[in-house]
Amino acid sequence: MTFAKHYLTIRIDVRFLDFYGLTPVAASVISTSSRPMKAITFQGIQSLAYEDIPDPGLLDSTDAIIRVTAAGICGSDLHPYFGREQGLDVGTVMGHELLGEVVEIGSDVRRFSIGDIGVAPFTTNCGSCFFCRSGLTARCETGQLFGWIENGVGLHGTQAEFVRVPMADSTLVVVPDGLDEGVALLAGDILSTAAFGAELAGVQTGDLVVVVGCGPCWAAQYPSSSREGISSGRGCRFSCFPTQTRKTIWSNPSELQNGKGI
Repeated sequence: MTFAKHYLTIRIDVRFLDFYGLTPVAASVISTSSRPMKAITFQGIQSLAYEDIPDPGLLDSTDAIIRVTAAGICGSDLHPYFGREQGLDVGTVMGHELLGEVVEIGSDVRRFSIGDIGVAPFTTNCGSCFFCRSGLTARCETGQLFGWIENGVGLHGTQAEFVRVPMADSTLVVVPDGLDEGVALLAGDILSTAAFGAELAGVQTGDLVVVVGCGPCWAAQYPSSSREGISSGRGCRFSCFPTQTRKTIWSNPSELQNGKGI
């Protein structure tokens, strides 16, 4: 079983209306257009819509337009949905993980051609500012988060038929031929988050690794550690605890691993 099977991908299609509990809306709340596309949009706390909205166009010479073939549903999508994060404009397209085919490029895009398959992280990045040069592309000085528009400013998300990707040369990554799209999609957020967490934790061979929460990031922790050579030989032991038990774990860490703690 591949770890992609632990992660949900969606195609923007009427077959997924039941999953979201949505019904189509006749008109867009964003604007009108003669070229509509299907998208999942934010309508308020615990309210989404599956509707027709204008498809995106090139706004800058470094943009690319992607025809989305797979998009992730992230736990972070739940923050505005449940009202834990405020400010998202009604009509904003949800989602920040995508994989798809390049169908249009700006005049200054050099690394991608029509027909290429690309995957993107949850934020755009310029590739040249201080943070990008330091490897902290999520802190790019001109970067934007997919799926967040506030007071009319921001970038639509990826749970749509087409997505505009600014700064395409440094934001998109080419997907190699033959790689399963469900696996490639993980690179945009889930697998990269897991790998970064394993690196920050400094996990060593034989360690007991406790991950609180049993989502797809947990599922990706084991292959992330394997990639670093951590799990060769004896390997690491991974324990998954539901989020509800975190208070017990943090209040009694010394009781784990025969009193050695974590």
